[in-house]
Amino acid sequence: MGEYPKKGIVFGTDALYTCRYRCLRLQQGGGIMPSIDTELSPVSDGHVIIESDLPLPVVYYPPLFGTFLGFAPDRRSTPALCACAKPALANLLRLRPILRARRVVHEARRSYFPLILAGKFTAWKDRSGFPLVFQPGLCHRCNAHKPTLRYCDASQGTPFVQSYGWYINQAYLRLGVLPYRHAYLSEVCPPDYRAEIETSRRLELEFLAECNRILDSTYDFAIAAPHNGDWLSRFRSASEDDFGRLVELREQASRAREHLKTKFEDLVRQDLGLMVH
Repeated sequence: MGEYPKKGIVFGTDALYTCRYRCLRLQQGGGIMPSIDTELSPVSDGHVIIESDLPLPVVYYPPLFGTFLGFAPDRRSTPALCACAKPALANLLRLRPILRARRVVHEARRSYFPLILAGKFTAWKDRSGFPLVFQPGLCHRCNAHKPTLRYCDASQGTPFVQSYGWYINQAYLRLGVLPYRHAYLSEVCPPDYRAEIETSRRLELEFLAECNRILDSTYDFAIAAPHNGDWLSRFRSASEDDFGRLVELREQASRAREHLKTKFEDLVRQDLGLMVH
């Protein structure tokens, strides 16, 4: 393969991207994307892009909502992970029992890695030397460089999450927490984070329990008197009586979850030298 062009070249599977003035369809096996403003850049889903401001400029992104990025000097070289990701990966391995339980929703270990590294990781099966290589100072966070592609679109995250979602996921794992879950390693997760996770879990369970209580009581009455139109008025009455409590529980649960998310995001802001919330 010849010399790489400048930043803006994307290699990846067939995908449709929306740019500022036009759409550009990438052909299977790779294509060219014009340089565009980062705020309008596409959401990456396992693509490979040149980012010339990084020490190893070929960046391998993981699948959508993945976590670890690979970096290589060229497409002929096997990508490495940044050394700062090693603690997060070590904790991910320790969370394997939880990941196995979540495979029904397609959340497996391989979904955390770029495709080229996921294959090595899956074939490894703990039988020999660790298949992934770590090198210091490779990633966007270590170089205070904003990723060219986005983690998610605007409907799924704030501008900061869109830009640094992979590194936020790593911040969760670095503290022994499965990203955006209530699962954690008690021997790794700091006490203050454990306390907030348990508070968030409790509030969400209280909200769900209240939802189920209202639905169950209404359903039981409807079954007991299926031809009695009064069950509809009973449902409306129950809804009116309990609606305030339900809304309060939902708001409490949402505030607790958002506060916890912000706490992990602030870890990445600190790493980047940005102002924390």
